[in-house]
Amino acid sequence: MRILLSSIALLLALSVSSAAQDSSKSEVFGGYQFTHLGNVVSIDPFTSTPGNPSSGINANGWDGTYTYKINKAFGVAGDFSGAYGSATVSEGVSGYLTAVKYKINLYTYSFGPVYSFDSKGNLKPFVHFLAGGAHASGSACPAGSACASLGGKGGFVMATGGGLDLIHKKSLSYRIVQFDWVYRHIGGQGEGGNVRLSTGLLFRF
Repeated sequence: MRILLSSIALLLALSVSSAAQDSSKSEVFGGYQFTHLGNVVSIDPFTSTPGNPSSGINANGWDGTYTYKINKAFGVAGDFSGAYGSATVSEGVSGYLTAVKYKINLYTYSFGPVYSFDSKGNLKPFVHFLAGGAHASGSACPAGSACASLGGKGGFVMATGGGLDLIHKKSLSYRIVQFDWVYRHIGGQGEGGNVRLSTGLLFRF
């Protein structure tokens, strides 16, 4: 009986230890993101014909990432973000040149590997490659006219980049900056030239 109880106690201790080790491998990041959407193609809201490409839309939003660390260097991340922006473009709408304000909502979900570099100080750099899906929606508001919905479209997104974390405590770091070059293919159109900057807090469990 004592041997059985000792064995059970040992198994429980190992289970708790294993759970603690597993939980310490989880990282959760949350914060603000700034995204520049380049080569945004506008659409005449009344005739549904493509307009001229805008110089780009600046969007603000949020970014959240969960990372499971396989070991000290390698991990697997799931990234989720939302960006909301607007821009005013001079367009030929129904045969007339007018200012059209475009509002864009972009949501992404992507997954991929993360590599963290070993650092002896408090600064810890990392790189990652992410790929997944995206959903964009928005509206067009010509001057003097009611806004028209542009509908919603899904597609593919890919991001490659990295960042720099400042370790504050064992369980808390500040993500000074995360930089990503983003390619998206939505509604049958591929668009590069998208840049995303993120910053916020990183929690380790």
